Amino acid sequence: MVNRLLLVCRVLLAMARKRFWEPLLIIVAIVIATAGLSSVTLINQGASEGELASSQPGWFAGGSVTTQSTDTPITRADYIALRTAGFTYLVAITETEAQVSCPANELHSLPITITGVDITAALSNAGAFGGMSGMLNRQTANKPIANPTDATLASNPNASTQRTTVRAAVSEQTARYLNCNSPLTGFGNLLFSTQQVVTGLPDERLVLPIDAFYTEGRTPENFPLTALIVARALSNKEQAQLLQALPDHLELTIPPTFTSKGTLADSFQLNLWAMGALMAVVSIFIILNALMLMYRARLPAFIRLRQAGVGSRMLLSALFTELTFYCLIASPVGVFAGAALTLSLTPVLQATFSGLFESAFVAPSPVLTQLIAGAFVVSLAALAIFFIAPAKQLAGALSRNRVQTATLPPLKRLLCSFVLLLLIALTLVFASSTATALLSVAAVLLCASALLILWLAPLLGVVRRLVPPTRPLASYVVASAQMLSGKSRFAVCAFFIALSANIGMNVMTDSFRQATLDWLEQRLTAPAYLYSMQPINETSLPDSLRLLPVYQGVTSVSDAGMSDAAGLSDVAAMKNSKVTLRTYPSPSPNQINLPLEQETPSTPADFYAGEAVYVNQQLAFRLGVRTGDRLETGPIFTLGLEQQLLGGKHVFRVAGIYPDYGNPEMQIIVSKTLIGMPEARRNVAAIYPALATSSSLAAQELSSLQETLPDDANLISSASLIAVSMETFDRTFVVTDALNVATLLVAGLAFAVSVTLLTMDLKPQLAMLRTLGISQRSIKTALIAQYMLLCAATAAIAVPFGILLAWIFIEYVNRFAFYWVYPLSLNWIVLLKSVAVSLAVVLVVLLLPLGRLNSKIDLRQEERL
Repeated sequence: MVNRLLLVCRVLLAMARKRFWEPLLIIVAIVIATAGLSSVTLINQGASEGELASSQPGWFAGGSVTTQSTDTPITRADYIALRTAGFTYLVAITETEAQVSCPANELHSLPITITGVDITAALSNAGAFGGMSGMLNRQTANKPIANPTDATLASNPNASTQRTTVRAAVSEQTARYLNCNSPLTGFGNLLFSTQQVVTGLPDERLVLPIDAFYTEGRTPENFPLTALIVARALSNKEQAQLLQALPDHLELTIPPTFTSKGTLADSFQLNLWAMGALMAVVSIFIILNALMLMYRARLPAFIRLRQAGVGSRMLLSALFTELTFYCLIASPVGVFAGAALTLSLTPVLQATFSGLFESAFVAPSPVLTQLIAGAFVVSLAALAIFFIAPAKQLAGALSRNRVQTATLPPLKRLLCSFVLLLLIALTLVFASSTATALLSVAAVLLCASALLILWLAPLLGVVRRLVPPTRPLASYVVASAQMLSGKSRFAVCAFFIALSANIGMNVMTDSFRQATLDWLEQRLTAPAYLYSMQPINETSLPDSLRLLPVYQGVTSVSDAGMSDAAGLSDVAAMKNSKVTLRTYPSPSPNQINLPLEQETPSTPADFYAGEAVYVNQQLAFRLGVRTGDRLETGPIFTLGLEQQLLGGKHVFRVAGIYPDYGNPEMQIIVSKTLIGMPEARRNVAAIYPALATSSSLAAQELSSLQETLPDDANLISSASLIAVSMETFDRTFVVTDALNVATLLVAGLAFAVSVTLLTMDLKPQLAMLRTLGISQRSIKTALIAQYMLLCAATAAIAVPFGILLAWIFIEYVNRFAFYWVYPLSLNWIVLLKSVAVSLAVVLVVLLLPLGRLNSKIDLRQEERL
């Protein structure tokens, strides 16, 4: 039996060599599917590792010991005493401001905070300082200043004057701000070598060992310690012990412990898996069509094998063995292609994650053997499942003549349609998470494909009845298209799914673009905005201008006053969630120009008095907050948790909910009277005319203002800021457009395979048309017309379902994945462009098989099967 199976397999491989492009098409489809799934797997791996790295606690997450008054600073003796008493999780830091410059541009000095850290103590607490081990690679060894047996290091100003080169550590944002590949100068005789990027460091700081800081006349007496960082989370008992051991002039500040958002990795991975699944589904349609074509071309040989005594089961086993061989070839190629694509896209993904998600993306290290084995198992299992349909048709062709299936009665068709629509509605009603929302998308595509199969032929039947009898060629085109709608179901469904997804993505992207543009025009009310590393003093501006700085803080939100009206199941899990507080720079105290979606009839006076606040959609959706609810927050800290701005709990009334597109964080807009401290001031400010009657600034006035600002300051007009934002938006979605075209090309390829298969059955009809005097060019034109009519009818059904998909993407997937939504905007130009591009892609792909068609057929060569 094995020998017979091997013999049949050799016959199949010989036929494959003769018509090599048919198995090659299957191999290419498997490569596409495995490459897509491998890329998704590796990108998800990099996203998960990046989020794990980004979620490491910051320096001040565990708390800090600070002085109660600047008159009694933290001394070296205090630090040594606490470390000797067993509080080894304390790490001393000291800070000062400096102007550093890059040798490549010495005239361009950059203000920055120089922070000295007790490196040896920090490295013994890897939780907050785990990435700073490279700072010990210096010319001379580090020594801890808190070593009781060697406490003279910091008191000797000349102890480390020979240390002229120091390796400093910075955060990723600070490294981009410095933008210097050469050693930095500007802090005495110290030369900062290549900066080491460390995750978790506070921004706007250049970190160096504290013994290098205390050189050149700097001592703990004239530059006292700023704080003692608590390098890990403390239990209540440990907090009490530390409080008891602290001297009277020191105090302990413990910031809130924020719960992890956990939405980036889950949402991003789910959406990537959905894209990979869509690519795999379309590839499966190609494989099905290729199998149908290959088996139809081999049917005479299969009949002869059956006549030679080869059993049907043996023949099907040989065919599946052939597919297994193709999987063995295609799976490694697809995995290598997916890994190469992911590695080439790693810089783009890192920039996207850093700028859009405020997270890191770690370049994945693929385990090729594991990926190849997984890809082979998945592709072989999928082929085993989808091999049933062509194998069943082949077995029927080998045993008896094909029996035409009866047409479904109209009443049953309506009943089936009602059931499918009801199923779509039920999936939407019960969608309560990102996973169930994506399942509803899959249900819409599958149910819509079934509706397409049910109603495509009747729709073409209506068109056929509208064609006048005086147009025989047109009647033939429509009648043939109606007949082909039943024979090319797989190709039609592949095109329908690709077109529906294309329309949905285009409508969603266009709606997002329009909503973003409207949001920016309403949000950016100031004529210009000033960005700088260090805050700009208002006194440095002309009297004709008014500077309104932005203040930010961070706090935690409890569940007081919240309702689960939105049906959220994670409200309890969102306790102590991190929330950013931000002020809104408005020149008029009598109005708020925020673009609000929901608001209460409260006056601006309530907001400026600190009684009412405005929350973004992210907070409202995550915590189930509505307008009029009471929102309770904990103590308010600076963004890096270095300093407490306000203690105790605060209760606010939610006056309105505003859209905040693209922001991954929950945010509350509060009055300046609440957090308007210098410590909370950010490096952005709005520029308004001093006179309330004027609302714009001349370009010349902005240009002259830019000349008076420091080198690190950047003045941008609102119009320029909106233009740059929209250009960035368009560049971001170029990849989406490319994916849409690639999906349509794959669907068009499935159509081309179907055309090749069907023209084999149409040879007698085409020969009959030639005998009636119809030219070969007219026949090819008729064939193109009937397939394009089939595609046009499919597009007519795909448009409403594409709009439905766009609505689901916005109101369900986006809402559960990212916790913000935007209005659906229907632009008929976008819809027509999507359909036209889709039909053009299919037309280009169809020209290849139809152009090679030869209708000069000798009927005597036809075999009756």
